[in-house]
Amino acid sequence: MKFAPKNTFPIGLILVLLIISLFACKKESKYLNREKPEVVINANDARLLQPIINLVSDTVYVINTDLTILPNQTLKIAAGTLLKIGIGKTITVQPNGTIDAKGNADQPIVFTVNAFPGSAGGVIPGFSDGRKTMWKGLFINGNYTPTNDNTNSSGILSYVRIEFAGQANQNDNAVALLLKNVNKQTTINNIQVSYSETSSIKINGGNVNANNVVSYACFMTDIILQNQYQGMLQNILCFKHPYFFSGGENAGLRISQNQTFPIISNLSIIGPDNQKGFSVGAFNPGTIAISIIGGAKFNISNSAVLGYPSGAFKLNDAPTYDALLAGENGLSNSLFHSNIANDIFYIDSNITPPVNSDSLKKFLLKPVFKNTQYNTSAEFALTNPYDYYNTNSPDVSPAAGSPLLQGASFTTAPFTDAFFKKVSYRGALGAGADNWLQGWTNFNPLQTNYNF
Repeated sequence: MKFAPKNTFPIGLILVLLIISLFACKKESKYLNREKPEVVINANDARLLQPIINLVSDTVYVINTDLTILPNQTLKIAAGTLLKIGIGKTITVQPNGTIDAKGNADQPIVFTVNAFPGSAGGVIPGFSDGRKTMWKGLFINGNYTPTNDNTNSSGILSYVRIEFAGQANQNDNAVALLLKNVNKQTTINNIQVSYSETSSIKINGGNVNANNVVSYACFMTDIILQNQYQGMLQNILCFKHPYFFSGGENAGLRISQNQTFPIISNLSIIGPDNQKGFSVGAFNPGTIAISIIGGAKFNISNSAVLGYPSGAFKLNDAPTYDALLAGENGLSNSLFHSNIANDIFYIDSNITPPVNSDSLKKFLLKPVFKNTQYNTSAEFALTNPYDYYNTNSPDVSPAAGSPLLQGASFTTAPFTDAFFKKVSYRGALGAGADNWLQGWTNFNPLQTNYNF
């Protein structure tokens, strides 16, 4: 009788091991053979002392230091450039410094955290304070003052994505993108901020204008306008994800403080709308789509608000309400929905007796203002707003037959201003060529392989 040698394996097992080995090598090469070379920028990098810091698209930059652009210095970033920012780091443009970040629809500029795919935004093991895999943000500081608009431009941000920034900290800069005292000579358009741990965008003073801006899946208030900001905004989308929604009194848009006075057209604020992952009981009843506080003024038109748990529009002080009655504030030609219909227009009766939410609702639904209240979010007829995980999704553009596709009006001041594009649609975007999200945005950065 013959026995097989002890080191002999069945042929089938050998083939299986070969296949596993091949796949293992293939997986390893995916991470070793990067599409582009990476350059690490540390605090002592000589290029940081140059008058113009040039970052080019054929290289990926890993920023391992707080990067500060000094007065008379420029950070110039080519279209299509990827920057991976170290955890807890910032990029700050000082007054009289300049950022020149001009991407395009085919080649956006991307600021993201330096983390492996799927790990961005997660809690870092070993830190008791719950620190997350995020960077702090892009902070642009201008030198505008209300008495002197003859100031230098802070540069340009165009076709730019900012992801996994806004790491929580204990100062006013707890935000992914800060525009502080930035003037209207600065160009801000086609900006997407995604997965901020705090707020997405804060405009603190200044009179900078902006259009085609989207805040997606931020944990707290999407956009904050404050500290005497007086600029114009158009095509602004604030879109909550049901799994990333704080329980505090946060809003899609918060306008605050005396002498703050933005002019806004084509705003869309879309809440979680009781989707899977969202629990009404977990959230503060003050969580409202638009919140006006501290005597701020506003003029909002051609807009759409839907899917917030408590209400669509809130005033919280008597001076703001009085200014609305006097025609100094405006809310017109817009469509509103709330999951709690009775709170769709909300004002605290303890602040403005005998005025209450019903008084505010009756005033804002007067025919002269052309506002409409809807009972369900389905009446807005958005294409596919709650499909979060597929390519090119979600799709919040209006579908055929949507009331958003028509009805916009720009016939009265201040919306006759040349800044405003005279579109036919209401809300942040239209269909077809009017869907400005196409090509350069990314609603799935958690699954994106950034040069690994």
